[in-house]
Amino acid sequence: MSPKSGRTTIAQRFIAGNSKRILALQSVKRTTEINSRTRRFGIYLSPVSRALIAILLLVPSTQVPGYFRHARGADENLVTAIAATRNEETMPDEIKILAEGFHSSINDPFVAVVRDNETYAALRKRDATLPSVDAEFFKANIMIAAFLGQRNTGGYSVVIDREANGDIRISETAPGKGVMVPQMITSPFKIVSIAINGMPSVSLILSNAFQPRAQLYRISYGTFQLRGGLIGRTESFPLAGKLRVSRLGDLITLGMSVVGTGTERERMLRDSATGTIKDGHFIIRRASHGSLLDPPSGYLQITGAFFEKNKVRLEINSAAINVPENYSGSGTIEAELVLGAGN
Repeated sequence: MSPKSGRTTIAQRFIAGNSKRILALQSVKRTTEINSRTRRFGIYLSPVSRALIAILLLVPSTQVPGYFRHARGADENLVTAIAATRNEETMPDEIKILAEGFHSSINDPFVAVVRDNETYAALRKRDATLPSVDAEFFKANIMIAAFLGQRNTGGYSVVIDREANGDIRISETAPGKGVMVPQMITSPFKIVSIAINGMPSVSLILSNAFQPRAQLYRISYGTFQLRGGLIGRTESFPLAGKLRVSRLGDLITLGMSVVGTGTERERMLRDSATGTIKDGHFIIRRASHGSLLDPPSGYLQITGAFFEKNKVRLEINSAAINVPENYSGSGTIEAELVLGAGN
C-alpha cells in the first residue's frame, strides 16, 4: 500500500469516527436553543411536545405521519391534537394528551369528565374544533377536558397531573412577572384521556381558577341499597357527604364525595362525572360506583333535578350486567346548597 493511499484511509476513518460526534454536538446545541427559547418567552411545553419539536427541528426532513391530527396558526383557533393511539407502550393509567391549545369557543372555566359519546357530542357542539373520537373510544377510555376561560394575554396554560394517590389535579400555569407574552385574548384548554378497565372513580383536585361558579351542596338525606351476590343478600345504608355542581350551558359536572354510614365495611364514592341538563333536569349516563357496590357490578346511571331554588335530588341506579352472581344497587340523594361556599 502506498503512503498516499494509507493517509487517505486514515483520513476516511477519522471523518467516519467523528461525524457522529459532530452531529451529537449539533443536536445538543439545537436542543439547548429550543429549551432556552421556551424559557425566554414563558412558554410551557409538555415532555411530548418538546420531543416532537426537537425531532422536527433537528431532522427537518423527518415526517411524523398521523401524529398531529391538525394544527392551526395563532391568528386562528390554535389546536394541537395528538392521536391517542400512536403510543402502544403506554401504561393503562397514563394520562395521554388528546388536544391542547390557547383558543377555544368555550370562554368560561369548566372541567368535564366524559365517559359516553352523547355527552361528548354535547361538548363538541360548544367547540366544534375539539378532536373527534371513534364510537368505541369510551369503552376503554375516560376523557378529561379542562377549559380555563378567557385571559387577557397569552402565556397561560392548563396543567393536568396525577397525584401519588391517583387523584387528578388540574391547575393553571400563569406567565411570570415581566415575561413577554402575546398581547391577545386567549382561552386555554387541555383534553386528555386515561385508558381504563371497568369504570374507575375519577377524583378531581381543582385549583380556584377552574371553579369560580362551582356550587357546593350538603347531603341532607340519602339512602342506598345493594342486592345480589352468591346468596342474594340485601344491604341498605344511609348516605352522607357533599356534592359539587358546575354548569356550562346544557352540560353539568357532578363531583361526589359520598360515604355510607353504619355499614360493616367501608362504603364510599369519590367520583366526578359529566352529563347533560335540560329544563333543570339532568342525566349522567355513566359514573363509577366506588365501593357502594361489591363486584361484579355495573356502572351507575344518575338522573337528577333542581327544585326549590337551592336543592337538588339524585336518583341512582346501577346498569345491568350479564354476569352470574352480580350485584346491583339503587339509591336517592337530596342535598341543599351551602350558601357562601365558593367550592
